[in-house]
This record gives sequence, C-alpha cells and structure tokens, in this order.
Amino acid sequence: MIAENPALTGSPISTTVTNVPAPIGPDEFTVGAYASPGGAGALLGAATDVPFTVLKAQLNTLNLTLDGNLNSIVCEPVAPFVTGTGSAFTVVGPTGQIVLLPEDAGTNVIIGPGTIPALSLAATTPSQATVTTTGTSNEFTANVLTTGTVVPLTASGTDLAGNTVSNTACSITREPALYVTNHGPDGLAPSVSIYSATATGSAVPVATLAGNKTNLSGVQFAAVDPQGNLYVTNEGPMPGATFSPTSGYVTVYGPGSDQSGNQAPIATITNLNVPEGITFDSKNNLYVLSIDRIQEFPPGLGNATGPPSNIIAGSKTDLVSCYGMFVDASGIIYTACSDVLNVFPAGSTGNATPALIETPTQTSMSFGSNSWLSVAADSSGTIYAPAFNQQQDAVDGYAAGTTGASVPTIDGQGFSQPLGIFIDASGYFYVANFGNSSVDVFDTKTALEVGAPAATATITGSGLSEPYGVYVR
Repeated sequence: MIAENPALTGSPISTTVTNVPAPIGPDEFTVGAYASPGGAGALLGAATDVPFTVLKAQLNTLNLTLDGNLNSIVCEPVAPFVTGTGSAFTVVGPTGQIVLLPEDAGTNVIIGPGTIPALSLAATTPSQATVTTTGTSNEFTANVLTTGTVVPLTASGTDLAGNTVSNTACSITREPALYVTNHGPDGLAPSVSIYSATATGSAVPVATLAGNKTNLSGVQFAAVDPQGNLYVTNEGPMPGATFSPTSGYVTVYGPGSDQSGNQAPIATITNLNVPEGITFDSKNNLYVLSIDRIQEFPPGLGNATGPPSNIIAGSKTDLVSCYGMFVDASGIIYTACSDVLNVFPAGSTGNATPALIETPTQTSMSFGSNSWLSVAADSSGTIYAPAFNQQQDAVDGYAAGTTGASVPTIDGQGFSQPLGIFIDASGYFYVANFGNSSVDVFDTKTALEVGAPAATATITGSGLSEPYGVYVR
C-alpha cells in the first residue's frame, strides 16, 4: 500500500493482527497502520467500516486494503521539458508537466492498492502561471507566463480525517524554447526539434517530434500559442494521400510531452491552399499564410478548426508564391512572397492593397535561385528577410516605411541558404541555415549589418536536418 520514499515500487508494508475477539455474526472493523508498534506514532494508513461476518468455530481471516494517510506532498518533474532536483525546477518553453507524490507521516510515498489521495496544484500567485490537469492521476501541466520568474507552486489534498494538507511543494522557472522545423532531405523524415533558446554548438534537442503518427509531411513553419500548443504547417500530402494544391494542412500538438516523440496531433486545420507561414498576433489571433491568401482565426484551439474570421486574398494583394509571415504588436502584417515583401496595414481584409518592397535585382526571383521565404520586423519597424540564394546567402534589411524598389540598408553576409528568421522578445535574432543545417543566433541587429556577421551562438548537430522555420516562445 505504501513504499519507502523515494522508490515508487518495492515491498508493501503489511500488518497481521491475530486473535481479535469479536461476536459471531456481521460486524464492521476499523484497522490502522502506525509508525510504531502498539498503535503508537503517526497513523500511516487506515481502513474504516470494513464489513465482515464472523463465523463460529472457524479461523476467520479479514483481508484489508489500507488507504494512505496524507501528511505532505512532494513534486517530481516529468521529462522531457521539466528538469531539476529537489524542489526547484526549470521548464523549457511555456509549459511542462509535474507529478505530485502524496507522502504519509513516515515519508513513505502512497502508491496503492488502497485509495491514492487526490491532489491539486496551483500557482501560489495565480497571475504567474496557469495549472491544469493532464488526465493522468496527480499529474499537472504548468503554463508559466513570464520568462525568468520563479513561480512557487502550492499543492494540497485531504487526509483520512478530512483535514486539508497544503504545502509549497516546488517552484518552476521558465526559459524560452527554440522550435525548429526540419524539412529533411527531399521533404522526407520531417521533424520539429525543440531546444533551449540558449543552446549553442552541437546541442542535443530537449525534445524531437517525429514519426508516422505525427502526420508531419512537407513541413514548413511553426508557431506556439499562449497555452503551449504547437502549430505546424504542412504542404502535405497526408500520409497515404496524393499531393494536390489543397492537400496542405496544419497539425497541432498539445503542450509538454505531446510535443516529444511519435505523437499524434490533437487537432488538424484543413481547407488551406498549400499553407506556409504561420504566426500569432498580440491578441492571440492565429494567421496562416498560404501560397495566395492569408486566413485569420480567433483565439482558441477550437476556433482554429472552424471557418476563418478574416481572409485577405485577391488580385490587389500581390499574394503570389508566398511563404513566410509575421504580425507585429500593432497588427501590421508582413509577408515574404518570393520576389516581393508585402506590408499590410492593421485591420486589412479582403482584396487589400499592400505596400510593396522590392529591389531592382530581385524583381524576377524564383525559388532555389534567389528568394525571400520568411520575414520578421523588430520593434523599430525595420524589416528583415533572408535571401535564399547560394550566390548571395544574405539577410536583407529595410528601414520602417520603405516601399518600392530599394537597396537594402542591412545586408548581412556569410549564411548558408538562410531561410527562416525570428526575433524574440529580448531582441535576439534567429536564422535557420537550410544549406548547412544550422541555426545562427545574434544578440543585436548591428551584428546583421553589412559584412560577414559573427553569430553570438551557432547551433549544429544531428538534431537539425535542412531547417526551415525558427520560432521562440
């Protein structure tokens, strides 16, 4: 019924009581297991009001199952996203799982076969994190809202007498996660590798999402919502189907362990036209960029599988052969469409006319020769777009408000077919090098100015295979 801490398996504690006088006939028994002989010390477990019929002239044996008496609660991290020892844990990314272990007064972990105390977990300061159950007994998902903040978590439950037992079981600190979509050679063996955003060198991913159950096919870009759900655009086709212009889709994976290994998606968004770019705005609306349109969905996982709330499409939009996109804090929409960067004002809808940015040498670009496949903008409105070109291999940059055929004001060189780009909340730049399967990280935009920039960090290793998109949350 109970096992010595910290082992969750092993020999159960058993007690045999003999020669207890009792009247013949039906009766009820209450039995307790105590820390010391003779019923002394702390109550470890008990069985109350157990019915039994005593028979005359027979050896009457009563088998009991004892429920553990909750005295304290400890927590353990659930791999792969939560790590740590003792009671201080670190979560990579917004969410991770924690399991609570109920202990009796003898510091034994209560594991059954009696009733295991049902426990609850919450952030001591609710504004710092949201905590929900996972569906597994006494396991919880913690969504830490702010990077770097130490969030104490309070656990509680009820002992055999009905008294509330509560204690600050542990604390959790969030560090950003870097999500990298791997296209893989010829689009085969696609995957999503998840790193700590501070990773460098030949780093091992914290987790890798891959396998036939994931339905990843023709992987493009990724984004993560505030609840930690991971959204991935797929050109398709779905495994076993035939490719067509409408065979693309978005797969969604739940937080924490749902993003590791061969996990099936929890939702799939369809009715898209070769989906490429994907992102969220400051109000958590979801945007999906297809080859020729932008579809917007209101916040909430269920809404993303329904009809879009807004569509930008038509002859005036100049949305042709589009790939990457970004939406800034004010709602301005930026798209990279091979040979042109489109900038749509906030609130654009329907057949909207964007501002266009293009250079004289890039008006006839095509995929594989000289293309912009992703775009980002910093807090000043400066626009950045990697030029996917084996002769140029640069990150182009344009000042806010630039329109028409313009020479880039930033022209960072020395990349290897740069494709994805992302700027995180701290102003760090992440660039995916499709050509040599690496990710470069820069701590300031000055590092991307004219010349061959020296990266603050470069991530390499077997976890990367023709990386396509990068996203930090």
